[in-house]
Amino acid sequence: MSAVKIKFCTINLENFFIVKSEYAPNPGIYKSLDKIKWMAKTITEIDADIYMLTEIGGIESLEYFNDIYLEGRYHPIIQTGNSNRGIEVGYLVKKTLPFKYQHSTYKNHPINFLYPHEVE
Repeated sequence: MSAVKIKFCTINLENFFIVKSEYAPNPGIYKSLDKIKWMAKTITEIDADIYMLTEIGGIESLEYFNDIYLEGRYHPIIQTGNSNRGIEVGYLVKKTLPFKYQHSTYKNHPINFLYPHEVE
C-alpha cells in the first residue's frame, strides 16, 4: 500500500456571506464580486485537498461559491457552531480524494474550563 499525501489549508474568509447576484445588495454585509473572485483564484492556486475555513456565512454561501467559482470540485461542509451571527466553520473537501471521510464534532459536549479569574 502506498502513502497518500494530503494537502491541507486553513483560511479565515472573514464574514463570508455571498449571494447569487453580480452585485451584492449590501456591500457592508456581503462580499464584493472582486473579493469573491480573488478568493477563488487563491484557493485554485493553492490547490489543497482539504480547506478548513472560518467565518462562513452558511452552507448556501459555501455551496454557491464552490459551484460557481470553483467549478464544483469540492464537497462543501458546514459545522454549525454557537455563533448568533450565523458565522460557521466550513470545509471544502476535494471530490477526487481516494478515500471516504467522516466529520464529527463535540459541539454539545461541555468543556469544564474556567480562566483563573473565574474560579471562586
